[in-house]
Amino acid sequence: MSDHEKLVIPAGVRFENQADGLIIEHAGDIEIRGAPGGGLAGVTSTAGSVTLTGDVSVGTVNAAVHLNVNGDVNAGLLAAGAVNVTGGRLQAKAVKGAQSVNLGAAQVQLDIVMAPEVAIGPKAQGRVAVIEAQNDLAPNALKGGFNLKDFAEFTGQDPDKFLADRGLGGSADAVSPASEEDAEEDEEPEPAPETEPAPEPEPEPELADEELESVDPDSASSSSASSASSASDAADDAGDGAEDSESDPLHYSLMENVDRIVACYEDDEQPPAVLELRQLLEQHEYQQVRDEITNLWNNLLKFHQKKGMRIQHQVTTTFNTINSIVRKMESA
Repeated sequence: MSDHEKLVIPAGVRFENQADGLIIEHAGDIEIRGAPGGGLAGVTSTAGSVTLTGDVSVGTVNAAVHLNVNGDVNAGLLAAGAVNVTGGRLQAKAVKGAQSVNLGAAQVQLDIVMAPEVAIGPKAQGRVAVIEAQNDLAPNALKGGFNLKDFAEFTGQDPDKFLADRGLGGSADAVSPASEEDAEEDEEPEPAPETEPAPEPEPEPELADEELESVDPDSASSSSASSASSASDAADDAGDGAEDSESDPLHYSLMENVDRIVACYEDDEQPPAVLELRQLLEQHEYQQVRDEITNLWNNLLKFHQKKGMRIQHQVTTTFNTINSIVRKMESA
């Protein structure tokens, strides 16, 4: 009796051999326990589920119902009604669930995760650059975790191109429904731009937690310019008012912007990273701010993850403005 496993090919299975590997399509469930010789370009279950185990490298996987991942998997796009990553290692450009995505006890390196509901388990490790979901995420150990809007602003990338390059069609505006807060922000008039040339878009960063370092210093939007009332409050906190503005306008602008970040949090919920940033700026420790700005940003993200709070849009753009100002001071 043979020790080899029996290969059963049911009726209706379609195989297509392309230059980049084999394409498999079947109406029922499909289980892939390892990549076939010659490579695997795509797997599609038109009415069932797909399971990936073992060492698998695949271009695109589509499943009508579930996509279960538990192995050493390298993929382009993984898409299904519900995507469940229960273990192993997963590296992919995009993971999309029509209903949900669940990241369990796995090591992941993902560009983007998209689903109406995203669940991240406490044992999930690694990095997800962008997470687009309608639910609030529980505290987790993953790095990154920007929403697409903030990620695009922070890195200078075109969000529609970012999606298209990862096999996700459609406009970025349709990724997830806007919240009431976002809707109110969209209704606000754009502030007058500063008189400086538009920056060239930065190349896509490989690591999400290094995004702050890769941002072009001139890419900070002048949308962080404050209103007259917030400027007055910041001036009072600085202590020297208009006199400081005239004698050291960059310091005044930095304090004004950091106070806008402080104002986004309740007094008893101030993130340590924000308080440290304010103290350094207050003491004119600009070189230390330049050296520590990435760590401060990552610590702020971790604070939000632990608290289960979504970072406000104003915090992201204002932090970026501070980064731009201190780097301009270095080159001045």
